[in-house]
Amino acid sequence: LLNQQGIVQARAVNQNGAQGQLQAGTQISNLAVNGAGYFSVQTPFVTIDANGNSTPSFTNASQQFTRKGDFNKDANGYLVNSDGNYLMGVALNGTANGVVATSALTPVKLDPAATSNAVATANVNGNLNFPSNAADGATENSLISIYDSTGAKQSIPLVWTKQPGGGNNWSVAAGQLPDGVGAVTVPNGTVSFNADGTLAPGSAGAAAGGAVGISLSVQYANGSTATSPQAISLNLGTAASGTDPTAAGYTAGTGSTQMYTGAGEMQIGSLTSDGRATGALTGFTIDNTGVVSQQFSNGESVPVYRVPLTTFPNPQGLARISGTLFGEVDSASGAGTRNWANQGGAGGLLANTLEQSTVDTAKEFTNMIQAQRAYSANSKSVTTADEMMQTIIGVAR
Repeated sequence: LLNQQGIVQARAVNQNGAQGQLQAGTQISNLAVNGAGYFSVQTPFVTIDANGNSTPSFTNASQQFTRKGDFNKDANGYLVNSDGNYLMGVALNGTANGVVATSALTPVKLDPAATSNAVATANVNGNLNFPSNAADGATENSLISIYDSTGAKQSIPLVWTKQPGGGNNWSVAAGQLPDGVGAVTVPNGTVSFNADGTLAPGSAGAAAGGAVGISLSVQYANGSTATSPQAISLNLGTAASGTDPTAAGYTAGTGSTQMYTGAGEMQIGSLTSDGRATGALTGFTIDNTGVVSQQFSNGESVPVYRVPLTTFPNPQGLARISGTLFGEVDSASGAGTRNWANQGGAGGLLANTLEQSTVDTAKEFTNMIQAQRAYSANSKSVTTADEMMQTIIGVAR
């Protein structure tokens, strides 16, 4: 700063609470605060072994704050910025935004060896269209794919048989079973259709207007480690409100039908199963609420942390630890308040985004040029005065 006497002096300019320009990051873990708030971080003591592997120790590490969000995952799975500050978050219990019993902050660490457990199939949802002109005793085939409790995929063939008697009744039983599957029993495997082709009450024991679900019990062969028997519900739709489509107030069934009049096998609109195989870790995501989720090859997304933001009554009163790192000073900054993004006065949180410096580069260059010119002018004045003194001394001699 150039004062009125032409002397250059240094003066601190605090822009702790200023908003920098936002720009696209290079990693999903790059984070930016859009509005008020700071990331909670810790700077641990790091030891490096003979092989160059680093191990951070957070014992006695103090809580610090920064808006520098160029976080990247290190070799240990921690999210750390280029200044060596480790991002802190609240561990979740595996459900969206669910916080565990303690809300204490902990370093965000993504376990590279994490896996997603297999889940056995419990439901298969089907939309089938049976041939309306099938003869008694005619058979139709379908195939359902399921997961056992170990995550192995099994294919179960089903054979549908048109029951005699001129009605619209179809029974189902298992076909030729694959190796590893010992037996499949179907205790309620008969469906019926009304004259309008929709599911009739009584199908698989369903009440009028009720869900039609055929129960399958899958018994695995000896030597299998899968849980056996495995109960599965083959859900085909809902039954009509009655058996007479011409009755007042009649409501047709939904889902599977008996309306197909073409040649060939039944039409299969869909046969989808729940459950999943064991999943390997494929990556992670961070959403705009601060939830960090690990992604797995079986399609599961598991939320593991949520990143909060801390706001202060007077951010200008924060103690500067380094260029972008601050500490709380109750008497100056006020006590920090921790909130989720976009809540309680905290700003938004943007993934794959970086906040640029709040320094006004053009203004600082202008000030630097002015200071340099003032310095040059002052140095010339000193030089001129020195020359004059040298002249006076020479004349005096």
